[in-house]
Amino acid sequence: MIINGTFSRYKNIKFVIPHAGAFLSLLADRLDPFFKIIPVGEKG
Repeated sequence: MIINGTFSRYKNIKFVIPHAGAFLSLLADRLDPFFKIIPVGEKG
Protein backbone atom coordinates (compact mmCIF):
# COMPACT_ATOMS: atom_id res chain seq x y z
CA MET A 1 0.00 0.00 0.00
CA ILE A 2 2.89 2.34 0.67
CA ILE A 3 4.63 1.53 -2.61
CA ASN A 4 1.41 1.86 -4.62
CA GLY A 5 0.67 5.30 -3.12
CA THR A 6 -2.57 4.26 -1.44
CA PHE A 7 -1.91 6.44 1.61
CA SER A 8 -1.19 9.45 -0.60
CA ARG A 9 -4.43 9.04 -2.58
CA TYR A 10 -6.65 8.22 0.39
CA LYS A 11 -5.45 10.46 3.22
CA ASN A 12 -8.39 9.60 5.51
CA ILE A 13 -8.23 5.84 5.00
CA LYS A 14 -9.36 3.79 7.99
CA PHE A 15 -8.69 0.16 8.76
CA VAL A 16 -10.99 -2.27 10.53
CA ILE A 17 -9.08 -5.05 12.25
CA PRO A 18 -11.59 -7.59 13.59
CA HIS A 19 -9.17 -10.11 15.05
CA ALA A 20 -9.60 -9.08 18.69
CA GLY A 21 -13.38 -9.04 18.36
CA ALA A 22 -13.44 -12.64 17.20
CA PHE A 23 -11.33 -13.64 20.17
CA LEU A 24 -13.55 -11.81 22.67
CA SER A 25 -16.13 -14.60 22.88
CA LEU A 26 -13.42 -17.13 23.77
CA LEU A 27 -11.82 -14.76 26.23
CA ALA A 28 -15.13 -14.04 27.98
CA ASP A 29 -15.52 -17.69 29.00
CA ARG A 30 -12.04 -17.67 30.51
CA LEU A 31 -12.52 -14.37 32.36
CA ASP A 32 -15.89 -15.25 33.89
CA PRO A 33 -14.44 -17.30 36.80
CA PHE A 34 -11.93 -14.52 37.50
CA PHE A 35 -14.68 -11.91 37.83
CA LYS A 36 -16.58 -14.16 40.24
CA ILE A 37 -13.56 -14.25 42.56
CA ILE A 38 -12.39 -10.64 42.15
CA PRO A 39 -15.24 -8.12 42.54
CA VAL A 40 -14.78 -5.55 39.79
CA GLY A 41 -16.58 -2.23 40.04
CA GLU A 42 -18.01 -2.91 43.50
CA LYS A 43 -17.42 -0.37 46.24
CA GLY A 44 -16.71 -1.36 49.78
